[in-house]
Amino acid sequence: TTVTPTNTTVTPTNTTVTPTVDPMTSRPRRAFTVTAACDDDREKPCIISIISTQDGHKLVMVDNNNFKVKVVDMRHPHTVSASLTLNETPYRLALLPDGTFALTAGSCVIYLLTVTDNVTVTSRIKTGIKYWGVVGLSDGTLVVCCRRDDNKGVARVDVVRRSGDVVRTIIDTNTLTQLDRLNFLCLLDNHLFVSDYGSHAVYKVDISNGQVVDTLNHPEMKSPLQVTVDRSGHVYIASNAGHC
Repeated sequence: TTVTPTNTTVTPTNTTVTPTVDPMTSRPRRAFTVTAACDDDREKPCIISIISTQDGHKLVMVDNNNFKVKVVDMRHPHTVSASLTLNETPYRLALLPDGTFALTAGSCVIYLLTVTDNVTVTSRIKTGIKYWGVVGLSDGTLVVCCRRDDNKGVARVDVVRRSGDVVRTIIDTNTLTQLDRLNFLCLLDNHLFVSDYGSHAVYKVDISNGQVVDTLNHPEMKSPLQVTVDRSGHVYIASNAGHC
């Protein structure tokens, strides 16, 4: 399994390496370094759990330890150019088709963010369910997932409106009993990739009918976290317990 790391520990005096992966060798190689610490961070070190990109040169990062969203311009990678401090733990971040960001958080809300010279909260979606992974669809709805232990024993993937209403459930433990601790989502065309920390697998799901097209697993892939896929169909999975 080809993987890229998602959790990186950073101290104010050091930098975190953002690697790229050569699909021909499956070996990370150093591209450049970025600084992810702010002078006003409450906790050291920073815990960067997810990184997204915007406009080809901005890295938008979630710092779980400091309850922050941070932005680094890759043309000036040694300075955090903008940040937003929340009053709760941020979970997962996704760049939406309209260029804004969705961020799930601990109090059963989804933040919609605009990133320009600053990071601004444009709205808060109250869901009533603690969602983790999130991706956006072209019609403005969001696909989100929740864990079994956060939702009365039912893990599921929902499509929700920006009002917070559930449009439909794509898949849940009633249709796939082994679903457990759903973590990250990734979308390619009509297929949704769902990482499950609990069942040690990534599920490829047809988003239109909820059918599981494929189950991705590997003996060394334990407790998968981030999953992403490129336009050629290569799937990259970060295994937490497998350290690969």
